[in-house]
Amino acid sequence: MDPFELSISPVFNEVIRAAELVYEAPDDPSAKEELSQTLRDMAEFTQYLAASFQEAIKVRPKTELSVRAPQEFAAELKVITNVLSGLKENLVNSKVESFPELIEQGRKALAQMFEIFEQMKKEEESFPVFSKSPYIQEIVRIATGVAKGQYKPEVLKDKVAWLRDRFLEFKDDFASIKDIPKENEDVEKLLPIAEQALQKMGQALEKMTRFQRSYDKKLLKEGCSELLQSSEVLIAVQERLIKASTAQPAACPNCGALNPGGAKKCRACNAIMPAIVGLSTQTMEIKENVPQEAKGPAYTYISRLEGSLNSYKRQLLDQKDLKREIDFFAKKVADGLAQFAEMKKKAAAQTEGKENSREAILALYNDMETGLNTLSRGVKKMQSFFDNQDEQMLDEGFDVVVAGATLMIDTQNKISAAR
Repeated sequence: MDPFELSISPVFNEVIRAAELVYEAPDDPSAKEELSQTLRDMAEFTQYLAASFQEAIKVRPKTELSVRAPQEFAAELKVITNVLSGLKENLVNSKVESFPELIEQGRKALAQMFEIFEQMKKEEESFPVFSKSPYIQEIVRIATGVAKGQYKPEVLKDKVAWLRDRFLEFKDDFASIKDIPKENEDVEKLLPIAEQALQKMGQALEKMTRFQRSYDKKLLKEGCSELLQSSEVLIAVQERLIKASTAQPAACPNCGALNPGGAKKCRACNAIMPAIVGLSTQTMEIKENVPQEAKGPAYTYISRLEGSLNSYKRQLLDQKDLKREIDFFAKKVADGLAQFAEMKKKAAAQTEGKENSREAILALYNDMETGLNTLSRGVKKMQSFFDNQDEQMLDEGFDVVVAGATLMIDTQNKISAAR
């Protein structure tokens, strides 16, 4: 049998591949670093598995599986934790001969953990009701118990009141974001569906609250049914929103290397990537396909801002919508400035004592910061239009924005050329 045979887990498979490289070349520092990183990733994934199991098990009805599963899962979790610790320790001590045995133990432990999840999934299909949300599942379970006389109504009352408070908080949060300009068409289509599901969930909770006054089991039945339906839609929409909001690749402001969207550290120079890079809060995301007639540089939000400005001039956009777009861009710039200031501090600290490179690196950071400040001045000038109704402020402000973006692009090109 291949001692480095892959497992059921894609994350652990990365550990296996990296361990095999170190096993074959024990003195290769890059292989050792790769294994060290994959072990950290696997440790995080193990914590995620443990948390997922706890969330799933705490709201399940009492069955033979729900009684024995926690102990079995904990035993396998201990094995995989020991395996990761052993690999880490033996990596440091260069005892690569222990890798095959540890890999085998980890492979078996993960297979058992995933088997427990699979058994739980199959059992769920036999339940009379089931929701992917543990909170909804718990409330429906208690509501069913109240209807059967297994629980007193007061038990359900407290649960419904708690969920209603959380629902109202989420509803307020949703109301504050639903009118924000959308990142893409998929998000724009999904948000109204989520809003309808929220309305239905509110109606369901209202019926369950009214049950406490009338003890009409029909209200309880309808409320449970609508609660399950609306939560299922909300969860499905959430999953689709996550897919629709996938972070895009972005260049490292320090060395110019392209990194996957959402990366925390640059693959090339190991610099800390700012939160604005590659994420939905990004100011500096580059747009690949910009119309040739566009005036502004190839930045997504600047192209979007220019498009809104042109639509307003052609009377295809009213002042209210234009203001929303400009305010949206202003927030992106403000976020970028705050996060870039932290990057600059870290760069100054990391280059302390490295005078040969420190001056050049900080000069580039200063240029990027100047570009961001220029963006800020430009967008503020555009915002002044809504106070004085002088349309010249829109054009002049956008020209300043373009100047700031051009400086940022030139600086990024210098960073790339210096690599």
